[in-house]
Amino acid sequence: VSTQSTGEAFETLSHVYDTLFCENATDGMPLKKEFVEENVLEESKVFGDLEWIVFNLMTRQQKRMVGGVLMSDLKQRVRDAINDTDEIRLILYSAHDTTLAGILTCLGVYDGIQPPYATVLMLELWRLDSGAWEVRLNRHHGNDAMVTYQLPGCGSSGCSPEEFYSVNTDYDYSEVEFLEYCNGAEVLPGVSKSALFIMLVTLLLVFLCTTTVLIAYVVSLYKKSGGYERIENA
Repeated sequence: VSTQSTGEAFETLSHVYDTLFCENATDGMPLKKEFVEENVLEESKVFGDLEWIVFNLMTRQQKRMVGGVLMSDLKQRVRDAINDTDEIRLILYSAHDTTLAGILTCLGVYDGIQPPYATVLMLELWRLDSGAWEVRLNRHHGNDAMVTYQLPGCGSSGCSPEEFYSVNTDYDYSEVEFLEYCNGAEVLPGVSKSALFIMLVTLLLVFLCTTTVLIAYVVSLYKKSGGYERIENA
């Protein structure tokens, strides 16, 4: 389905909801009358929600792809700050809602709900009075109360650096690994792309030959029977 105004293709109903969700959340872009009267936004929300539940159903590799690189980068920046090898004290990322869902999934605290517009996710490194370091992950949106996440293996107030580094290490993914996978990902593990191409061509030829033989057999039966005869009512 394509829109009349822009020609943009909508492949799923979740795309319809996402577009209306964006318009509804943006000042100066009121929903069209027909959308409001027919409750299109509300009715399509169920399909939009399904898209976010999928994050927690992803495989290990899929989770690494959607948030592993960012998680590894955050862990390294904490190391650099503690070791005083990086003078940067504040880093700002501008991200999509899917980016937030991806990193929260990898950190093991995603609730499966679409992050609202202008959601702020804050990873903080604190030096306590005792001299120990503590890593905290907070989330804030609009007038909502601040949410402090309890990451896997950490206390309710935060993580020690070692605990933070150990959070879901199975999903850690370097940028180099990410690019290598994208450039050479195998559809079937252990099968080269050339071998896979030959297999597909062979299957296609077998399908065409089988179809041709079947058609020829049906035609021969038709000719032997003398064709169809019209049966008149008695």
